[in-house]
Amino acid sequence: MGVPVRGLDLVRVASPTEGTGSLALGNAASGFLHPSTPALGAVSGGRYPFLQMSADRLTWELIEGVLTSGSPWTLTREVVLTSAGNSTPINWSNTTHGARTLTCVPRALRSALYDTDGRLPWASLPISFPQRAGAYGASSYDLRTVNDAFFDIAVDANTVAIVGGSLVRLEMLQTTAVVGFFDVALRNAANTADELLFASAGLATALSGQNGYPTAFPTFSFAIPAGTVAGQRLRFYGRKGSAVGPFNVLNYTGHALFVTKVV
Repeated sequence: MGVPVRGLDLVRVASPTEGTGSLALGNAASGFLHPSTPALGAVSGGRYPFLQMSADRLTWELIEGVLTSGSPWTLTREVVLTSAGNSTPINWSNTTHGARTLTCVPRALRSALYDTDGRLPWASLPISFPQRAGAYGASSYDLRTVNDAFFDIAVDANTVAIVGGSLVRLEMLQTTAVVGFFDVALRNAANTADELLFASAGLATALSGQNGYPTAFPTFSFAIPAGTVAGQRLRFYGRKGSAVGPFNVLNYTGHALFVTKVV
């Protein structure tokens, strides 16, 4: 998953390091602060955006790197954009570029922008909301003896929350009362096991004890603080309960809305 990209107010330091590697941070520029200033709360090991500029301001590169405390503090260099219009690290030279500065700056891609009436439009947030659906065809199952995985929906990497539901339409084949469960699970990246199982009361459906065509609408919502990785799936299950008898699954459809970080 992605990691937070942080910010520091009023940070500008000298940048004496030459070459294309990691940067050693020099002293704070006049009127500015150094990341080591306690009030800033800089996180050693945190990811920060910086702008490095030559003395004449004609050569620059926008960096996202990991800031590490020490003597001196250092910043790794993942170049996002340079004055040459690419992401190739500039080979900094004291002779060519003079005394350089590093300034902590916000990145537009990482920023949420308010509109003119002070509201925060969804489109400005660094997250996306992909939605997917899946379905299982009609078939007969006897859930007294087996759990059946009905269908999967692909999950985007860096998803931190999922909401959704399903529609289940059944044909009962006996008159005795039965109970079935329609659960949802997040599979691991290898798709070999359930990583998280969501079997809440909202997904447990007491099926009609009479012949007929009952319909259920299980719903679910959950958070994934650590975020998902590529290859994970959401699996919609039919599971056995107490005294479960055979029935036909006429329709089983599911949908999910994902809250996904843009990284």
